[in-house]
Amino acid sequence: GTEGFVPSGGFSGRISLWRASVATFFKHPLIGIGIHNIGETVTAYTDANSLVPQNSYLRVFVAGGLLGGIAYLWIILLSTFRYIQKIENRTTR
Repeated sequence: GTEGFVPSGGFSGRISLWRASVATFFKHPLIGIGIHNIGETVTAYTDANSLVPQNSYLRVFVAGGLLGGIAYLWIILLSTFRYIQKIENRTTR
């Protein structure tokens, strides 16, 4: 079953954390709040049981702001495109 996969209360706690993360991001958009401050800052906006947003993209944008978030996305996109190029090179030989 999905008992361990889906939280017992559904996704409402997770959505609450996402909203709190977005609110935190907009308070500190350029350079974020730092990796060690996520739990305390995000939980100030929600009553969810978790201390982190449960979403790696939101976590990086909250911690590193636009600068850290764009760098993170750049690394992911660059890695993905290079991997696709390697696959295409293998199939054209």
